[in-house]
Amino acid sequence: MRPFTCPRCGYGLPFGVTPAELKVLELMAQGLNNQGIARSLLLGVRTVEHHVRSIFSKMDLAPEPGVSRRTVAVLKYREWVESRPSPLDKF
Repeated sequence: MRPFTCPRCGYGLPFGVTPAELKVLELMAQGLNNQGIARSLLLGVRTVEHHVRSIFSKMDLAPEPGVSRRTVAVLKYREWVESRPSPLDKF
């Protein structure tokens, strides 16, 4: 199976996430909760919860007392976004 690539920039997706999980992660980074993400993507809340659990698993974010996995996931996502080359670098 080929790794997923970002439909916007053509680069590989981070952390082994699927395109749907990446969209959920993007909305998490915008501050939306699961209900807000569900509304935005026209999904059920349970579907979003499944995507979030999958994201945490793929990022190796086990539950820890006093640590918000959601915050850590968003920080890792933002770090990935900032480290990507610009799509204009392809030209």
